[in-house]
Amino acid sequence: MERIAAAGKYKLDFTIDGSRFLEFTTLDGGAGSDVLDGARFGARPSRASAPSAGSRFYNARPMTRPLLERRLIDVSDRLKRLRADLAVAEEQCATFAAEADDARLRALVSETPLAEAEAHEVQRHADAHTRNRDALLRSIRELEREQDTLLDRMASELSS
Repeated sequence: MERIAAAGKYKLDFTIDGSRFLEFTTLDGGAGSDVLDGARFGARPSRASAPSAGSRFYNARPMTRPLLERRLIDVSDRLKRLRADLAVAEEQCATFAAEADDARLRALVSETPLAEAEAHEVQRHADAHTRNRDALLRSIRELEREQDTLLDRMASELSS
C-alpha cells in the first residue's frame, strides 16, 4: 500500500494494480475500503438534487461517492505539493534569517548608514519569506481540515 495522506484522525491508502483500491482507517479503530473500477471511478457523478429550501448550506446535499473519492485524491495531491513547498520555504527562511543576523551584526560593527540600510533590506526579505512560510502552513491546515471533512462524509456514507 502506498500512503498518500495522514491528516487529523484518518489515514488514507491506495494501491494501483490494474484497479484502484481506496482504504481509510480512523485512529479510533474504524475502517472502510472500496475497490474503484475504472469505469465507475472515471465516470461523471450523477446530478444531485438541489438543496432543500430549508437547507442553509450549499454542501448540505449528499455528494456522490466518485466525486468524494476524486476530491480526496485531489486534496491529497495538493497537500503533497504544499508540504514540498513548505520544506523549501523553511530552508529559505533559515538561510535568510541567518543572513539577516549576519547583516545586523555587520551593521552594528561598522556603524555606517549603508550597512544599516543593507541590514534593514535583508531583514525585510527574511520577514517576507517568513510570511510566505506561514501562509503555506495555513493552507496545509485548511487542506487537512477539508480532507478530514471529506473522510467523515465518506465514513458516514459507508456506514449507511
